[in-house]
Amino acid sequence: MRKERKNSVWVVYEGYEEGYLLEYLEANSKVKLNRKFCSGSTAEFIVMTAMQYSDRGGTVYAFFDEDFEQLPHAQITDETFKSLANRWGLKVADLKKQPYKQLQNQNAYNRNPILVVSNPSSLEGLILQMHGKPRESLEGLTTTQLKNSLDNLIDKCVLTEEDMGKMRLIDKKIIKYEHEMQHASSPGKKYLQSRIAEGDREKSKIKFLRFLQQTLPIDKIASMRTDISEINLLLNAFHI
Repeated sequence: MRKERKNSVWVVYEGYEEGYLLEYLEANSKVKLNRKFCSGSTAEFIVMTAMQYSDRGGTVYAFFDEDFEQLPHAQITDETFKSLANRWGLKVADLKKQPYKQLQNQNAYNRNPILVVSNPSSLEGLILQMHGKPRESLEGLTTTQLKNSLDNLIDKCVLTEEDMGKMRLIDKKIIKYEHEMQHASSPGKKYLQSRIAEGDREKSKIKFLRFLQQTLPIDKIASMRTDISEINLLLNAFHI
């Protein structure tokens, strides 16, 4: 039987949790996710990269945190604002005066790149909203405070036996790497440390995906699209 051909979307993003959320949405859609992961990046780099990918054709999203706006080294530059305004058919002065979370509202025709700015502050703020926390109660909290609140929710998630089995296998590998580090050379230790960090990320991914599956089924997320514009944009990306 011929496999059904999927539509596809490009998403440029920064942050492992953003990737897990995108993977979860893809798994519940018929859209293929093409991802460009920009670890440790900036709003400037993410938007600039999304514009570059837009030149290849297809729909492209730039997915990043609102708190970049408060970091001078991570902000969108004047030159990139100019390029974005040209692509959207807007005046650069009108675009630059908008808060980052309001930028996409100016893109009336959803021209590439489409911006999804997690807020308040970060992805954690967005997900906490999805769990019924009023936006007003989250405004003004630091990204660290938001992360701690979300971690508390994730820790309450009940892992399945399959999840626990995967976690045990990862823990065995981590113990093995930690033992090997005692006898490794300096380059070898660096490699083993990277493998340990990779294992920790895999464990976090298992917990995060289970948390989404248990607390945010797709129909529940879809019910929020009229109240949370960023959710609506993400659902549209996957034709949900």
